[in-house]
Amino acid sequence: MAERFLFKTEVLQDSLLVSSLGAGKALEDFERLQAFLDGQVSDAARQMFAEPLVSRKSGADGATVSWYVAWDGDARSLTSLAPEARRAAERLLSAQLAELEPLMGDPVMGKMLEAALTIRSPEDIWVVDGAPVLVNWGILPAGTAQSPEALQAHLATTLGAYAGFAAPAAASAMPTPPVPPASPAPALSSPFAGVSAQGAGQTFANQMSSPMHQNRQPLPLAAWLPPVILIAIFGLLLIWLLLPGNRLFPEPAARLTDDAASVAVLEEGNRALAERARALEEALATAVCTVEGDLVLPSDGRMPDGLLPPAAARDATPEDARASPSSLLPPDPQQIAVPQVLPEIRADGQPVERREITDLLSLIESQTALVLVESGRGSGTGSGFFVGPDLLVTNFHVIESALNGRGEIFVINESLGDLRSAEVIAHDGPLEATGRDFALLRVERASQPFYTLRSSDQTMRLQNVIAAGYPGAILETDNSFAALLSGENEVIPPATVTDGIVNVEQDFGPLSMRVMVHTATISPGNSGGPLVDYCGRVVGINTFGRSAESRQLNFALTSTDLLRFMDEAGAATSANGSACAPVPIGASTEAGLPAPDAVPAPDGGADAAVPPANDAPAQ
Repeated sequence: MAERFLFKTEVLQDSLLVSSLGAGKALEDFERLQAFLDGQVSDAARQMFAEPLVSRKSGADGATVSWYVAWDGDARSLTSLAPEARRAAERLLSAQLAELEPLMGDPVMGKMLEAALTIRSPEDIWVVDGAPVLVNWGILPAGTAQSPEALQAHLATTLGAYAGFAAPAAASAMPTPPVPPASPAPALSSPFAGVSAQGAGQTFANQMSSPMHQNRQPLPLAAWLPPVILIAIFGLLLIWLLLPGNRLFPEPAARLTDDAASVAVLEEGNRALAERARALEEALATAVCTVEGDLVLPSDGRMPDGLLPPAAARDATPEDARASPSSLLPPDPQQIAVPQVLPEIRADGQPVERREITDLLSLIESQTALVLVESGRGSGTGSGFFVGPDLLVTNFHVIESALNGRGEIFVINESLGDLRSAEVIAHDGPLEATGRDFALLRVERASQPFYTLRSSDQTMRLQNVIAAGYPGAILETDNSFAALLSGENEVIPPATVTDGIVNVEQDFGPLSMRVMVHTATISPGNSGGPLVDYCGRVVGINTFGRSAESRQLNFALTSTDLLRFMDEAGAATSANGSACAPVPIGASTEAGLPAPDAVPAPDGGADAAVPPANDAPAQ
């Protein structure tokens, strides 16, 4: 998206021209227009159209359009320029409009281009860093919608003064009722006919051979093929999103709460974000830059990410080197040391757990997995994470369609190395019925490093967290995922990670399920993935999202509820309830993290017996 903001425009919905690509407005098809122009005209001509961001007002008739451009230089309207600068900009504008002339006869995009070349007034031709830019395009000026003559006169005073070809028939995109065949109103279909070109000594052609006149002929059958293909693609995508596991949450989730409850959560989250914003403002107001180039907060001598600057860290004690769990900015996960549990078998056949130090990002990537489900209802994807050498947790709704022998479940990640079959050994759900959404799987031939679960009920509010998983929108464009689906079982898609903070912890919905609402972005396909603190522990399982007041709320069920489910299933796992103080790499062993040595697995540990697979919810 273009980053330079120019201004906002308040418009009425019925003043927005209709796109030729459907019933939507031309402004909403900006990206398709850009894709159409790409490679056919110069970058300057393609970027001549300012990028619109349309925001609907609460009322049905109003909208706000924010305009953005790709240049950073001086921005002024063409009419306000000095004569010499104005003449230079007008020459560029005429040249760029001439580049568009051959494209206006396109059977699909021609009318879209017509709408884009309709602006409200001469003041909507801007010059930014010397380049002509059109703003308020695709918008009819007041008083022209019902008067072809007024529209013709208006068009002659805007781009008509600089174009030497048949000008846009903007009225063909107007949102007006159809005209009966006998009506004399067809003049609206060519409002530029006979309009004199001011300042250029030219006349807009209205000839039978002009590209714009040819557009008035009935479209050939082949012209309908691209939109039909697009509709088919979107239809298939919709079906894919409705398959189990592809969506973020199943349809019954809508009954969990109402809009008022969601808004209450949003308001509480906004208060948490406001607290963080105030803390950032106060910190930046007093921050100083050291001679080494590090930004330091005078309150504690640390950088905004909670770590000591390198020069101070060299002389600090191991305990002082720890970072704050609620630092204003999250530290780099590759610079944070965490202990990783690696299961091994001793020579005498006894299981042991070897612990070593790794960085947080590597731990997340090795212990988070992609879950694939094949069933009679189709295929779907979700996320999961290891809690034992061969035990993986995900959401119940991810694997629900495969229960009772109705399908198969597969798991893969980089440390597994290839696609493995998995069986459900315990589950509890669906969420709207039980207040839980957990499933425990045993993965064949697996001996994986696994997560420790956070076992504390102390608040996580405003602490930094990372969400990990396999969102479907990213998998859809991943070549390795496409290869995996085609049968290459050793091709491994990478996990996606996002960071954020915990906004709210509360009992949610009619069943009072305990949830964390956080800002680490999740989307369909993240279901069942871990929410991890900066000590490498799972603090929640990402389960669903909900939109409220134009913002996405991200919900994770808490690790304390997951531990209770694990206990009821008879599957013990590693847990830790201490406060998190992230440790930078280099101070890990001295700061109290376990050294890399082998220790026996505790009784009832990750290899403890678990019940056989069954289809009854855990009690």
